[in-house]
Amino acid sequence: MGWYLEGKHGTNAPGDVSMARQLPKGSFDMIIGGHTHDTVCFDEKGQFIEKYKPTMACKPDYQNGTWIMQAGE
Repeated sequence: MGWYLEGKHGTNAPGDVSMARQLPKGSFDMIIGGHTHDTVCFDEKGQFIEKYKPTMACKPDYQNGTWIMQAGE
């Protein structure tokens, strides 16, 4: 599994976003992935922070009632 922005996993297996979207809403409080090497951070407007640096404000992804984070965060 992995985290892919908007669930666009290309030729990779579906990841955390796809799973959260396909389960009944709120099935899990959170999914903590460990494969993706990018920090998953969003700003206050819900925009993905592509060049996140420590000390910047950061919110995890939120899909279908489930928070999605990476183990490295």
